[in-house]
Parts: sequence; structure tokens; C-alpha cells
Amino acid sequence: MKLTRRESIIINKLKQNPNGLSGNKLAKILKVSTKTIQNDIRGINCFFDEQIKESSNRGYVLIVDEINPNLFSYEEDISSRNNQILEKILLKNSEYNYSDLANSLNVSESNLQLWIKECNDFLLKYSLKINRSKGYVFLSGKEINKRKLINHMIHDELNSNIYKDNEVLKYYDKINEDELLKVLNDFLENERLRIAPYYQTSIYLNLLSVFERIINKLQIETADIKVLKSSAEYKLALELCSYVSSKYTISIIESEVYFIASLFVGQLKDEKIDSSIYVSTSFVEKVDSLLLKTFNHYMLNSKYNDFCKCQL
Repeated sequence: MKLTRRESIIINKLKQNPNGLSGNKLAKILKVSTKTIQNDIRGINCFFDEQIKESSNRGYVLIVDEINPNLFSYEEDISSRNNQILEKILLKNSEYNYSDLANSLNVSESNLQLWIKECNDFLLKYSLKINRSKGYVFLSGKEINKRKLINHMIHDELNSNIYKDNEVLKYYDKINEDELLKVLNDFLENERLRIAPYYQTSIYLNLLSVFERIINKLQIETADIKVLKSSAEYKLALELCSYVSSKYTISIIESEVYFIASLFVGQLKDEKIDSSIYVSTSFVEKVDSLLLKTFNHYMLNSKYNDFCKCQL
């Protein structure tokens, strides 16, 4: 029987707090989303026969105190470790003292060295690398690749295609999410355009991460992207950049406008177009039926209608 390191910490924290801990409190302690905590609790209860109960006024409560997570071997939770390291030196956008980083992760400096090696193996596909110099660690590589990595981390953390602002906001310290999305939605309404619901999450997260980087003065110098200035994509990007530039008193270079415009390529649809002209109702019903069978076969936990029902 195996536990992840994070699951073991959850058990120990609940043992230390017999009156219970809320999901939000555990999420803050472990620096993950509440959805991740829910998934971990579910995994623990599979091992220990539902020994962690959820109370509306107490949060999560450990029913028996005899559980000793140290008796169980750890499953290598490399993805979680990678995210913990990268949140420190990438999302916070700074180099990190090596000793302080080890302390913040509750590991020895020698173990941290192994963790960083594993993390660098993962970072190869992004052409990024964690380097160490004069007692500090930092992430080296192109800004555009760092943005791809951040987007991957956020999607991995949320573990869902359903946009939940209460879980995503921890990744953005400066950008005003509501105002930015209002600029986006106002433009779409004025131009009579729409973004398909199943693409909205990806676009929102991309936009937020890009503008957070821009506000932190991390702009891409060049972008080999071809988008016509007369296109709706470019005009929308320009509108968003104008808002951010005015709101945060920063200058946004043209390559960023093109980069942001590229996020919308193929995603802006004329709201007047009736999709049933191209996709029949019977086809949609067949796709829904196949998806539902797949969900049932693999006993997935997500609510099918919210998560994956075919939408046009």
C-alpha cells in the first residue's frame, strides 16, 4: 500500500487538529487547490475505508487516530514535487536561495538536488532548465516557453476543464481578473462574436498568465506570428493591451499584441452562424452517447453534463 507524500501530510495535519481542518486551510498549507485536496482525501479514504469525514462546520475530520502514515511506503509523486519547486522560482518570478528553498519544501539540501534533477528532466520538453549559482537557483530559458509551462501547471493543478475563479486566482497577484474578462466579453458582444464554451477555460487562463507576466515586466522580445492587423483577433488583442497598459501604467510592445492575438486564432466565431448547418443534431447525440459510455466504463468522478457534454 502506498501513499503520496502529500497524502501523508494531510493525515498528520488532521491528527494534529482533531477538531478538523477545512479544505481551504489544507490547500493553503500544501499550496495546492481545494480540488487537489478533495482528490487526495478521496485517495486516502480508498486506503483507510472512509476514515476521513467531511463536516459542514468542522471541515475534514479524521475518525480514528490509529492511522500512522509512516507505516506506509511513499509513492513517488514527482509531478507534485516539480510543481512545488516551480511555483517558488517561476510563478513568484525570482531566484531563490537554495537553503531557503529546501527549508520551504521540508527537504534536505541533498534531496532537493535530486528533486531539481528530476524537475530538469521534465523541463527538457519546454527547453527550460533550473540552474544553481552562488547559493541561488533560478529558471533559465525563453519567456515564451515559461508561459507554456505556467499554462501546463495551472491546468494540471485545476485538474478540470471547468473554469473556477476561486481556485485560479492564487496564480495571479496583480492582474484584475474580472476587469480583464469584462473587456474581453464587451468586445465579443460589440462585435457579435463568441468563443465556444469548451475553449473558454484555456483562453482565460492563457490571457491571465500572459498579462501577469507582462505586468511583471517579462515580455517576449520577438514573436514570429502572422496575424492581420485588420483581423478581429488583432483588434481584440489591442483592446486588451490598451486596457492593461492604461490600468498598470506600462508599455506593451507590438510583439506581445501579436502573441496575444495568436491565442484567439480559430477561436472567435460569428454568433449569428447556426452550427446546426454544419453539425446535425443526430451527430451531436451520437458523440454524447459515446462520451457517456466512456465515462461510465472508466467510472469517472466528474459530472458528465458539466464536464464533457458536447456543446456547439
